Amino acid sequence: MEWFILLVLVPAILVPVVLLYGFAGCGTQLVVDEDTSTAIVPTGLHATVSDLLRGIVLVWTNKEPDPARFEVRRTEQRAPLQPPATPELLPDVITATVFVDKIAAPGLTFKYEVRVFNSTGGASDFSDASNATMFPAPPVLTAVVKDIDQIDLSWTPPTLARVEHRSPPSVGAFVKIHEGATPFPHKSLTPNSQHEYQAIAFVDGVSDSNPHRVSSLPSAPAQATTRSWEPYLSTSANALNPTGGVNAAGSCIVQRITGVLLTQPKQSIRISLRGVAGQSTKLTNVCISNAVLAGAVQPWDATDAPVDVTFAGMKGVILLNDQIVASDKIRFAVAPGKDLLIAFDVVAPVPNAPQLVQRRTLTGMTAYVKGSAAEASSQDRSQGYNDIDDSVYCIETIEVA
Repeated sequence: MEWFILLVLVPAILVPVVLLYGFAGCGTQLVVDEDTSTAIVPTGLHATVSDLLRGIVLVWTNKEPDPARFEVRRTEQRAPLQPPATPELLPDVITATVFVDKIAAPGLTFKYEVRVFNSTGGASDFSDASNATMFPAPPVLTAVVKDIDQIDLSWTPPTLARVEHRSPPSVGAFVKIHEGATPFPHKSLTPNSQHEYQAIAFVDGVSDSNPHRVSSLPSAPAQATTRSWEPYLSTSANALNPTGGVNAAGSCIVQRITGVLLTQPKQSIRISLRGVAGQSTKLTNVCISNAVLAGAVQPWDATDAPVDVTFAGMKGVILLNDQIVASDKIRFAVAPGKDLLIAFDVVAPVPNAPQLVQRRTLTGMTAYVKGSAAEASSQDRSQGYNDIDDSVYCIETIEVA
């Protein structure tokens, strides 16, 4: 029985040993050949933004003695909370150690890696990475006239951009007026002036993994012309009060201007007032509002809160001699068919001292005057105003835009 067990076990033990170590006395071993198909990894990869080529230039150093081709892997770099992007292998057949990527998505940052294939088809691992940001696309710029002295600029896509301006168009170099987000209001312009703009999108990205601002080509130019002041009312053709003025000390004057003078809606208004020769008249408040409908019980009342008319940024004005004083531009919607109210509070001087204001005769205009009142800024004024028909007080011109 023991011999039978030995006969069974000995072959079971010897056969694996012989197969593993070779036959005794032969000195032969099982040799695993080293894998010579793996290529050597490229080094020194640099991904650099090139303004001249309008692309990302990749340059690296080859260490493989028998290179056949190179392959570039590109991966979009996203914000931490976004899902990671899928790496993509560029389809280009690359045989040199330089490559220019011009088709990466505009305005995005990418990680680049490169590997080499040798002539036997062996591939290296990918190299260390280098990051670069592709140029953003030129924005589409729009210029819209907003006011007598303002042009509103906006662009798509809503990237950060540098906005440049010149006036008149096609003359001189563009000058930067804004750098940031859309929209941008270009203010304090001269009425009836021509302007030209261009926008250059930018991304604060990287070049060769270092901070670098990447800018687009300029947008197509956008042009706009600011509005002109248009006459709404002028009294200069009408004779001044032959007596030299009307004493309105301590009074509130509410001048009603008929809306039939206007044919199109306007957004801004400017008022010029004229003083009396030899006098110094102080108006503590000058206000404008829309009038209640004609025929109302108190036609000197407003439909909404009156808006202050300022002069050099100040409420009120002093009319010296017979000089004409123009107000600031006032943002106020003026509509055809709507009567305007322009109200003045004439300061009460020392007792019995007159405060003279100009009065012109103008058919169809009505002024309402009340002594011992200061209600120019009130929407609902008190009773007791006297109607002065076919009259205009203080006003020389009204212009709209």
